[in-house]
Amino acid sequence: MQYTPEQKAETLESYREVGASQAARDNGIPLRTVFSWASDAGLTSYAEDEKKRAERLTAKREAIRELLLDRILDMLTTETVKPSDARFNATAVGIFIDKYRLEAGEATTRNEQMGESEIDRAIRRGLDELERAEQSKHALRALESDTPPSSDTT
Repeated sequence: MQYTPEQKAETLESYREVGASQAARDNGIPLRTVFSWASDAGLTSYAEDEKKRAERLTAKREAIRELLLDRILDMLTTETVKPSDARFNATAVGIFIDKYRLEAGEATTRNEQMGESEIDRAIRRGLDELERAEQSKHALRALESDTPPSSDTT
């Protein structure tokens, strides 16, 4: 089957953007034809382009992480910190560390469940005892109000 130069150009542009399989589906061109055209045009596959792009981004991220660590080290060791700037610098270091962890793919938040401490248990027991004492006091008052008055005949 013969394809127009426009069909070929559109298919190759699609190939660059979404890969061979999707370009073939979108343009109604057999997959083998798309690969043949791409090879003839000297195009790399979508997957190869993505791999190269990912490698470049990884290298850039590593450079950024190194710069962040260098900046943190400078802030901590070489700068004279006035008391009024200490809070600002502490915040900046915290942000730098958070961004470093983010770029390294580490967790930047914590969700920890702390177990109940002994003091928490003691407080809970004390509150429970107070509640029981209050309930007992109300029960006694109710009993006293239901009891007929004693008749003392002296």
